[in-house]
Amino acid sequence: MNKKIMNKEQLQELLNSLQQRTTTEDGREQPLGKYSRMAMENMHKMDFQRFMLLKATGYLIDMMYHIDEEAYRKIDAAIQETLEKEPAPR
Repeated sequence: MNKKIMNKEQLQELLNSLQQRTTTEDGREQPLGKYSRMAMENMHKMDFQRFMLLKATGYLIDMMYHIDEEAYRKIDAAIQETLEKEPAPR
């Protein structure tokens, strides 16, 4: 399979369109976040067949939302853990 089916400009155009108009499962409009965009770009580079399969089946956006939520959950947990170990000075 030729991995150059979608060039960088086309990928960026896809990411921009997803950033502007994405809908969650409950119907709310919500843009993709920083970490989901990074994951999508990485998947496009590293596992193009999976990227295209997820895109074709419609699961790509749901997976990216899950990745974004998980990333922010981990960031929040790390911040809370740091604050518990070393509270901010008052």
